[in-house]
Amino acid sequence: MTRALMVLLLISPALTPGQTHRLRDAHTIYVDSLGLSDDANLQREKLINKLVKSKRLVVVDSAEAADIILTGASATRDRFVQGTSRRVTRMAIKAVSRDHRVLWTLETRSGAWRWSDDAYEKVAKELLKAIEKDDKSKN
Repeated sequence: MTRALMVLLLISPALTPGQTHRLRDAHTIYVDSLGLSDDANLQREKLINKLVKSKRLVVVDSAEAADIILTGASATRDRFVQGTSRRVTRMAIKAVSRDHRVLWTLETRSGAWRWSDDAYEKVAKELLKAIEKDDKSKN
């Protein structure tokens, strides 16, 4: 092997098993806690269900087994609009690689004019769309 090639191999950032530097490299995902409230736990479980149904990523039960970790916060409150109570959910989510690189972020608010169940749906939809976009941009 030539000296120049050896140097190039030593300094190039190679992926080792378990490292994910792009969303498209992810095959497994762990959804971390989104808060301590019952509403946050429910949003987390619904998000997990949506990701499982997508079949694009395998949802695992531990961060150690995941290529990427979805973490953040979810808060739900009642909002009164013209005498009617509506549930509003705000979520701030990020996908982080095992080596702590932030690969994707999203802030969303839902429920202003309908029930809050669509917050987790938007997170799943936008994450899957970002993975697909990253996959199409392969160089």
